[in-house]
Amino acid sequence: MKSRQVELTEFSEIITNYTRDFVGREWLVNEVNQLLADSECRFILLTGNTGVGKTAFLAHLASQNPQWLRYFIRRDSLNLMSPGDAATFLLTVGGQFATVYPELFLPKNVQINVDQEIGNVTANGKLTGIHIDEVYASPFYKVALDVKQKIDELKGEAFAIKIGRLIREPRLLPLQTLQFLALLDPARLLKIKEPETSLIILVDGLDELRYSPARPDILHALCELTDIPSNLRFIITSRPEQFLDQLLKRKDTKLFSLDTLELMEKKQADLQRYIHTLSKEELAKKLAERGKKNFPDQLLQKACGNFLYFKSVLRSIQEALENQQKEEMLEKLLNIDQLPDSLHELYNYFLDKIVGWAKQYFKCEAWVNYLTPLLGILSVTQEPLTEEQLFLFTQLTRQSIHDLLRELKQFIETVDERNPAYRIYHTSFVDNLRNKSSKYWIDPQDWHRRIVDHYWQNYSGHWNNCDLYGLCHLPNHILESEAIGESRKKLYGLLRQDDFIHAQIAKTQNYTRTYESFESALWAYTTGESPEDDYCLCDLALRAGKLSSKAQTDITMAFGWAREGKMQEAIERISVINDEKEFFKAVLFKREAGKRQSW
Repeated sequence: MKSRQVELTEFSEIITNYTRDFVGREWLVNEVNQLLADSECRFILLTGNTGVGKTAFLAHLASQNPQWLRYFIRRDSLNLMSPGDAATFLLTVGGQFATVYPELFLPKNVQINVDQEIGNVTANGKLTGIHIDEVYASPFYKVALDVKQKIDELKGEAFAIKIGRLIREPRLLPLQTLQFLALLDPARLLKIKEPETSLIILVDGLDELRYSPARPDILHALCELTDIPSNLRFIITSRPEQFLDQLLKRKDTKLFSLDTLELMEKKQADLQRYIHTLSKEELAKKLAERGKKNFPDQLLQKACGNFLYFKSVLRSIQEALENQQKEEMLEKLLNIDQLPDSLHELYNYFLDKIVGWAKQYFKCEAWVNYLTPLLGILSVTQEPLTEEQLFLFTQLTRQSIHDLLRELKQFIETVDERNPAYRIYHTSFVDNLRNKSSKYWIDPQDWHRRIVDHYWQNYSGHWNNCDLYGLCHLPNHILESEAIGESRKKLYGLLRQDDFIHAQIAKTQNYTRTYESFESALWAYTTGESPEDDYCLCDLALRAGKLSSKAQTDITMAFGWAREGKMQEAIERISVINDEKEFFKAVLFKREAGKRQSW
């Protein structure tokens, strides 16, 4: 068996953008290859502070190894409804696995054949070819059940196949089941068929989970992987975060930090190579004309190996060169001694200049009245927004939005020039805006609430008129707009509106977003302790279960898992109740399990 040379389309835009001017890092490739060769290693965790080029490096690995599976966690993804949740991650990489190695997912690999020849089945007799209590339908392959029965005389009952419970919706599959279907089982089969082939999975931006309300999230899914085949490896990038300790507790995890002093010389050498590529471009010629031929070399020393700092300054210089009105700004940028030392100080330096311009242009409290609304909305948006959406959310004039976007070009990138939509170009700038110690702090809750208010005031009661963005992302904005106690009540109120559910399913043309909405609400209510919270949790579970006519819940099994502390499996069971007779049992379950939280 040989893998097909297929093109994995997921994240192709990210990979293309980040590898366009990629240079160097051969030394890091060698380090990673050495770790991959370690027979005890399953997880390679690359950590580094903002701007060291983690995403660019993983994009480079993906472009150079097209058969490697990849997953880039992004808050502004156009395609992933909740980029941090475990189910989306496993369904995505499992789908890629099936694309690269389709032979591992053929029905013949999961096939049951039964051939029965029976004389007589008496009046009290029962004949069953295959009896399965529970079937989880895989989203990646089909299970082939073939039953042949020859009965001479039938007076009793005969069944070819009896299935107690069939779960067909992928997002209703328990996490552990999805782990085996997507990765573990096919990886073991690959090990048998191609013993020398390794399966590498790239996961970029684990630190983005700080902003993901999804439970369980990707980190949980990775930490819970058990008995990982020797041919399966993960290469993961993240900023240093305390929650990474959960992954580092595993004996099969190897940490490699990109922030050590020992690596400074290598990172500077990579930047020097980038300067050599830059010397052939128009920007270098313009700098030379101004007597600043050596400026890139001076900036290299200032950047201390930080690619993002280096590129941010050059990007601002490029924009100033294209606008004669920014001559004064250009002179200051080209004075290397005036530039701040750190990336976040650099962001505030740029914002100082923009606020100064805005005060002259708008003749008022420009930061509060103009810049904060625009940057506030862009800092919480779940996908790139058009100017019309920004107009509706910010309540600024269309002309003001247009002018602000022009002045903020160094922070905001345009997606799709034909139908322009806008997003903040790097999450580190969002972090700077959310830093309470910064003079330009923006409270994200205010702007989540602004988006929630827009949709609630304009569409509550007639959600069929709501746009796709609201139907897809309103539940997440609600959860982030208030303290958890208040936000879950509002989300519960939304999910009780049948016209919202119907509109969401109709416009997205599948149940996936709706399951995600109920998942978020169920997990929000698992921390509640009041009788009202009990009721809401069970009501949500009943409503979620009714979305799938085949989904049923084994409450007894849920009780057993709860007593063992396996809360994730228990909640997955309760989240698909569709029998109202189980309501009282569900309430009892909640009270039994609520005190056994393990997350």
